[in-house]
Amino acid sequence: MRSQVAKARVVFERALALALLGPAVPVMALLGLLIWLSDPGPVLYRGLRMGREKRLFTMFKLRTLRVGAQQVVGSALMSHRFDLTIRGGRFLRDTRLDELPQLVNVLRGEMRFIGPRPERPEVYEGCRSIPGYERRFAVAPGLIGLAQLRTPHGTSKRYRTLFDNAFLRGSGASLWVVPLTIVAVLRKAGRRALAKLWRGLILEGLLHHRRERRRLRREEPAGAVARVAGVLEGTQRARVLDLNEQAVALAFEGEFGDAFGGELELEIPVEREGELPAWRSVPCQAYETHRRATAGGTRVVLQYRPLTARGEYMVHQYFLRSSLAPPRRAWAARSAPPAPPGPPRDVQRRAAGARRSAPLVAPP
Repeated sequence: MRSQVAKARVVFERALALALLGPAVPVMALLGLLIWLSDPGPVLYRGLRMGREKRLFTMFKLRTLRVGAQQVVGSALMSHRFDLTIRGGRFLRDTRLDELPQLVNVLRGEMRFIGPRPERPEVYEGCRSIPGYERRFAVAPGLIGLAQLRTPHGTSKRYRTLFDNAFLRGSGASLWVVPLTIVAVLRKAGRRALAKLWRGLILEGLLHHRRERRRLRREEPAGAVARVAGVLEGTQRARVLDLNEQAVALAFEGEFGDAFGGELELEIPVEREGELPAWRSVPCQAYETHRRATAGGTRVVLQYRPLTARGEYMVHQYFLRSSLAPPRRAWAARSAPPAPPGPPRDVQRRAAGARRSAPLVAPP
């Protein structure tokens, strides 16, 4: 009985993939033209992936990286530090529109609509020691995975494995994720398009408003604050104005003191049941790059880096809102959120025992 249900599901998914290819083809053609204009070369990326029972197959994607990027990235996870993304590639990756060609893989029976994402063989070799990681190969890889939906690009494989295994233990084949993903993609793409229209066409074109251009997109996380230890008494807590993956702009009341280099803690309120928010904290190492006196205090820009893999995930999940469907919404309140509970925390102590990368040092 189960085998018959499984076969019927495969037939249904192939028929659905064929039906979706119709409206997807003109979209892929338009995106392919934009890719070619941005960076002449192959429009499609063909990559070797591991599927069910570790069988190898060729997976298709719209190209978002420069030609030859695979040799640079190797077995590492793609992140902004590689700086290999073509113009518009980040938008395609963030909205998952680059994965539309994988409908062909579903049609060919190499993938399903729902399941853990197919893995690169070189990444597999570095992840075999993760507890529960091998479970992903007991099912066919998916066009959509819970980890892909709920976590940002570049999230540690240990975190993504937790999401994938939780989904496999539950209703692993449920198709409710498909409409949820479509809605999330349309919402994210629409929000990004409107932001681009406002900043590019209206502010710069019609209003002639000049804004500072940065390579990385900035976010303004509602209610986010930063704790900086040992600067000046009474100025240890600052408001986060905006941030990206590398830098954060802070607003301090009054003077800030000497040039800063050390530990800070980013904190943001998120929604939970009750009148008060839940706080998410990220211990970081940082150094100052710019400062400017304002009417109410000092505006300081810090280059920062989370001290742990969990901190990296928290920054992208809660501050940058990089996921298609973040698990927790920003805390919405008519008044300003209350201060985080407790005194400034010992960032160094909280990060003790964690695996760290090379120290963050200010440039000469």
